[in-house]
Amino acid sequence: MEDLLSSLPEGFIAEALALTSPRDVSRLSSVNTFFRSAAEWDTVWANYVPPECLRETLDGARGSMKELYLRLCDQPIIIEEGNKSFWLDKCTGKKCYMLAAKQLSIALVDSPSCWRWTSIPESRANPGS
Repeated sequence: MEDLLSSLPEGFIAEALALTSPRDVSRLSSVNTFFRSAAEWDTVWANYVPPECLRETLDGARGSMKELYLRLCDQPIIIEEGNKSFWLDKCTGKKCYMLAAKQLSIALVDSPSCWRWTSIPESRANPGS
C-alpha cells in the first residue's frame, strides 16, 4: 500500500482530501505521513473556509488556510454591531451563527406576565446593547 501511495502525486491526494470533510482530512492525516503531508496543503483547507473569509484576512493575520480554518472554528467573530457571532463547525466546516436574544422578535415581549428579561452577570453580552 505504501508503494502505491508513494507513486501518486501529493497534489492528487490533496485534491482528493479536499472533496471530503474536515473530520475526514484530520482522520486520514493520522494514517501515514503521505496523507499528513497532503493534508497540510492550502488547497485542502481553502475548500472549507467561506469565500467571504478568504477575501478578508482576519485582523490582518497571515498563516496557512488550515490555521485560518481552525481560528474560525475556535474563535467566533462578532458581526453586525455585536448582534451576531459567526464561527465554523470544526467537524463539518458548516457555518454557525448565534443571534443576540434582544434582536429576536418575541411575542408579548413587553408583558411581564409572559416574558421577563433577566440579566446574568457571567454573560458575555453587554447589558447596554
